[in-house]
Amino acid sequence: MTVRGCLKTCVLALALSAALAACSTSPPVYKEDGFVRGGAFEHHFNVPPDVTFLAMKKIVLRQGYALEQQDCRQQQSFVASRQRQQGNTNTVLTLSAVVMHDAGQGSNGWVNLQESVFVTDAPKPAAGTAASANTHPSVRKQRGETVVDSGYYDNLFAAVERELPLAQRELEAAKAAAQAAAEAAPALPPAASSDTSTSGVVLEPLIQTEALPAPTVPEPPPVPAQLAP
Repeated sequence: MTVRGCLKTCVLALALSAALAACSTSPPVYKEDGFVRGGAFEHHFNVPPDVTFLAMKKIVLRQGYALEQQDCRQQQSFVASRQRQQGNTNTVLTLSAVVMHDAGQGSNGWVNLQESVFVTDAPKPAAGTAASANTHPSVRKQRGETVVDSGYYDNLFAAVERELPLAQRELEAAKAAAQAAAEAAPALPPAASSDTSTSGVVLEPLIQTEALPAPTVPEPPPVPAQLAP
């Protein structure tokens, strides 16, 4: 092979390596964030937030998720999860939901699902050690990512929409029962006043007493007159 042929082969090899490297390099994940309004994770409901919040929790619990966190003070939100074990692979689904007021009478809901896969590795004793040594298996995280499948979120929000009428009736019944219990409760007597002032009231003494006379002091006896010699 001539020198020119060797150079040509080297150039082609370098170009092919560069092309393969460019194809195998994926763009950074943050470049996928467009921050546009709407999307697969968001849905609008024509009911108050408390109705949406109850319906969403019931749908998630019915699917086998377990509530891990719940916040009803600043905003109505919760975190739920469920697991699936297959052999030495454990898949954990973590769902986060937030419900807030919108500008009108309805509410907005946001749902995000995280999928994490953990693998349990059997213990491998080091060379020269007993087989019973280091018998504890190790767990490593194989992958973890946000589920972006719009079909999953469409199904979830559709199930919440179907649950809204029942959730609204449950909240109305609970409110009516609480109001009826408050009305049926006996009224407490007014608390006794702790004011002990006697403004405008003349108090008479319980025992009438007379003034005692002042004590008399006896006068000293007269001094006898001195006799003349």
